[in-house]
Amino acid sequence: ASIQGLREQSVQLEGRASRLQNELVEIESHDRQSIIQKERLSTEKAQFSRVVANFESRRAEMLNTIGELEGQLSEASNVQNAAREEHARAQEERTTLAAERALLQESVAAENARIEVLKQGESARQGLPEGARLLLDSSNPLGLERSTVEGALGGLVEGHPGYEKALESALGRWIDAVLINDDANARDIVKAIAGKDAGTVHLVSNRVSSKTKPSAPSGTRMLIDKVRVEERYAPVFKDLLGHVAVVDGVEDIPLDIAPGLAYVTKNGIFATDSGELIYHSASDNADTLLAVRHRVAEIDRRLVDTQGKLANLRNRLAGVDEKISGCAATLTEATAIVDQSKQAVALKKGELEIVAREAEESARRLETVTWELDELSKQGEVGVAKREAMSLQIREVQEERNGISERLHEMTQQLKDEENKNTDLQSALTEKRIQFSEISQTLQHLQHQLDSSTARISDLESAIAGRTS
Repeated sequence: ASIQGLREQSVQLEGRASRLQNELVEIESHDRQSIIQKERLSTEKAQFSRVVANFESRRAEMLNTIGELEGQLSEASNVQNAAREEHARAQEERTTLAAERALLQESVAAENARIEVLKQGESARQGLPEGARLLLDSSNPLGLERSTVEGALGGLVEGHPGYEKALESALGRWIDAVLINDDANARDIVKAIAGKDAGTVHLVSNRVSSKTKPSAPSGTRMLIDKVRVEERYAPVFKDLLGHVAVVDGVEDIPLDIAPGLAYVTKNGIFATDSGELIYHSASDNADTLLAVRHRVAEIDRRLVDTQGKLANLRNRLAGVDEKISGCAATLTEATAIVDQSKQAVALKKGELEIVAREAEESARRLETVTWELDELSKQGEVGVAKREAMSLQIREVQEERNGISERLHEMTQQLKDEENKNTDLQSALTEKRIQFSEISQTLQHLQHQLDSSTARISDLESAIAGRTS
């Protein structure tokens, strides 16, 4: 291509580059407007995102609060139901305890009435022979000397719990006896009662016996150790019971009883060293003074146990009443908490609905702004691609134009170099021509000299030759 053609092509490329640059400026202007709009939409999106996040946070917080309130409501309802059930159980328990207390009170009243009847019988000496009752009558209907009379033997002693029948059986024929302190007076009393034929009487003197008591086998329980008696009456009971051993059953009684010893079982079987075996039925001794005392003591023990049960029932009733009061207070408090919790849950759910509507509206607006922003981003991506394509075209045109400029510069430089070279060659040619002219002149001069010399030589040779010839 000629230099002129390259220059025309360069001008065309420059015009094309200008047009592309103008289009690029328009695209960049549109991009700047898009960026401004994107910044505005991004700001709105950020604001709506914060609003939505705030609503979501409030919603989550309110849901959490509602959950806590519902948990409190459930817990309060459970407490309320438990308090109601506990209150009903306590009321039922109180009714049961009140019924038990009524039964025990009736039992106490019945036992007290029974004791009263028995004590009245004891005071009237019921069960004693007629002579003994007359002797012990405080009005002294027989007109006897009674200063030495201690009382009915059966009213002066009492068996330990579980040993009552053994004591009644061991006393045997002495169970209705009357204790006297003076032997001589005892004779007078018996004589007077017999003289008047006033009834049967059995007198026992309260004195220490001179008889030697046999020793019991080691480890044997002695009946005298299982009775309660005043110290002043101990001698006669030691005399009557000191030789009697107590065993649990008839199989525990030895077949060969040591002389002077006797055995009695806890249920009333009496065995002597002479081989006698005696059983006193409880019904046979039911009216004796000792049996009455034992029944009174047994009833007293039952009364003590019943009174203890009554006291325990009173304490339990007091505890149940306190429990009922506590349950009632708990129920009232739980009911108030349930009502408050229901109101709080309803209020929070109302607030949650409002927040949910506001959050939904903000979410819709955020969705719209996000869509607009996405569309701008897509347009921006297209604009970027177009701008990059145009920039690439501009760079290609500029590169092509630069290439042409470089080629023009190179060709111009080559032309200058050729011109300079041609000038140098022309100068050299001129110099050479001058040199050639000078050399030609020199050569012509030399040739002329040579021709002259040659002619002279020829002349000389001719001369020489002429001389020699």
